[in-house]
Amino acid sequence: MRKPIVGIIGLTAQLYKEKFPEFVRELEKKYRNFIEKSFNFVEIADFSLVYKKSMVESAYKRIVDLNVDGIIIVFFSYAPSMIVAPVMKGNKIPVLIWNTQYLFEIGRKFSVSDMMNNHGMHGVQDLACVLLRQGTPFSIITGHHKQSDTLSSLAGWCRCAAIFNDLKKLRLGRIGEVFCDMGDFSVPDKLVYDVLGAKVIDIKMSEFRKESQNIPENELKKAMEEEEKKFRIEVNTQTRMICSRMELAFKKTYNKIWTSGDSNKFHGI
Repeated sequence: MRKPIVGIIGLTAQLYKEKFPEFVRELEKKYRNFIEKSFNFVEIADFSLVYKKSMVESAYKRIVDLNVDGIIIVFFSYAPSMIVAPVMKGNKIPVLIWNTQYLFEIGRKFSVSDMMNNHGMHGVQDLACVLLRQGTPFSIITGHHKQSDTLSSLAGWCRCAAIFNDLKKLRLGRIGEVFCDMGDFSVPDKLVYDVLGAKVIDIKMSEFRKESQNIPENELKKAMEEEEKKFRIEVNTQTRMICSRMELAFKKTYNKIWTSGDSNKFHGI
């Protein structure tokens, strides 16, 4: 499987940027370092620290233009939800909020500095509530970047996002018609498109039959010889010829549609 491609949006508050600019600079260094170390299972297409709505909009547009598989939001500190939620309204790219922090735990020596560096959870609560109210789908994973189960969950989510993105590009070739009144396989084409994003392309049986009848004998013979090099075959010659002819017809039908000038029309049989 290919490496998933993600865009990461790191969040902090404009108040901190204005009142404590050095704090924000150090925060970005710390989190950029552990994110780059943690996400070796993905290709990071874009990563930025933002703290106002216009910056979120710019980051989101860049990420969308890069055709990423998913968007991961990380709160470096608290950030108000309304710099993010309006931008995400109507979003169709999988979104994950990674609820994490720099420290493993709050102990007896927990200081004001520790609090400033580890209070992103308040932003998570804020944003999650608003996204739920406005009907924007999202996932959430909570855990430290050094915990193997956390990284495993992140990797799994990224793989799913990549599969979802690839499914939207899929074109399904259908040879023959749906059997009348058989319900289990007669999934409506619109449902396939709405759920998976895949388009169904109907191929007439007459066209496929014509393609199979026009297979040159030399191609058929070559295909059968190649099979004999790879497999032990215990099927009579006539059955083998029929099967090989069908296989070559499948490939020719695929190539014919693929090279017809509409590369988006069909992706596979």
